[in-house]
Amino acid sequence: MKLHHIIIMILFAPILATAQVQPYTYKGSVPVAADFLNIPTDVRGMGMGNLGVATGGDDASIFTNPGKIGFTDEYRYTELTTIGISYSPVATALDKNIKMLTLTGYQWLDEGQYLGLSLQYFSLGDVKFYDDQANETNFVIPNEYAFGLTYSKKFNENIGLGMTAKGILSNLTGGQNVGAEKTNSGLAVAVDVGLFGQVPNNDNKISYGLALTNLGSKISYMEGGTKNYLPMNLKFGGSYKYAFGEENYLLTGLEFSKPLIPSAPEYDSQGNIAKGENPIKSVPAAIFSSFGDSPDGFAGELKEFGSSFGIEAGFNNQFFVRGGYFAQAKQAGLASYITFGLGFHKDFDTKRLRINLAYAMPSTQNFALKGMFKIGLAFNMFE
Repeated sequence: MKLHHIIIMILFAPILATAQVQPYTYKGSVPVAADFLNIPTDVRGMGMGNLGVATGGDDASIFTNPGKIGFTDEYRYTELTTIGISYSPVATALDKNIKMLTLTGYQWLDEGQYLGLSLQYFSLGDVKFYDDQANETNFVIPNEYAFGLTYSKKFNENIGLGMTAKGILSNLTGGQNVGAEKTNSGLAVAVDVGLFGQVPNNDNKISYGLALTNLGSKISYMEGGTKNYLPMNLKFGGSYKYAFGEENYLLTGLEFSKPLIPSAPEYDSQGNIAKGENPIKSVPAAIFSSFGDSPDGFAGELKEFGSSFGIEAGFNNQFFVRGGYFAQAKQAGLASYITFGLGFHKDFDTKRLRINLAYAMPSTQNFALKGMFKIGLAFNMFE
């Protein structure tokens, strides 16, 4: 079997399984669509084990916690404009031509208000389609997009709130037939909501954050097919920043995450639900039931939490060294990886250039991701 056949089978196995059988009898994890939204977008945060909700504002705050945009650390000026770009080639066990690109930008308005725009682009590499005689019939590049509009408000020096509304386009087959089924692009709308706060402690800071991400409509890739949830998540955590003088510090943080989708039930030999709940629900019902519908009860709910631990050391407000560990929730795949990161800031009067690098190294053998490198550039203009 050729590589592209394997990729198509993996991408569409959950979709075909749920499209062919009613009632819902898919016997794996509850499938989600547009899972590229779970790929780390914050280069700085990825270097710290995917910390993001409570680490202070930066160019990736639009993705991790829009409530922290106005809380950029160590800036001496009122920030007016930030532009950021990140790129990541993703090496997997299936293909080496997978990549992700993000663009962000936000503008200070007045009285602690910010308005931002964002783009996420994910490419799954090259996929060729063949007929029964092994003749190439078509060639497509599956890709997915998310376009976002963000508003953030810094109420005072200690608390902020933000929201991102986004449109999602998931084009995995270019309209090709998969078996006898005609496919189409998936469309959805979603919102992210974030809260950020901090408690000053002399020159040190205790920060906390909470974010609800990808809360939105379901996606279907086939006319009349079962619609799949977006990868909705709850994230919350805190960090502590200890200052060594005015320009050196050590930051540590801990963050937890939980998928806000129904737990997969257990089925009997006839495909009927033997334990748990039917996962086909409205989006609001799915979110609320995700806290209590595990077939294994409370113990099962605990297994649905992922965790991140990270550390960042800043030197002279210019050089940064990072490290961390991320353990994914069982429901999301049980992947875990160790991360490393570096950062550099350079000021030019009222402008700042920031360069961040990060690398994630899987620590579990069953993880398809061989490793992920990410580079980010950001440009800030102050007044």
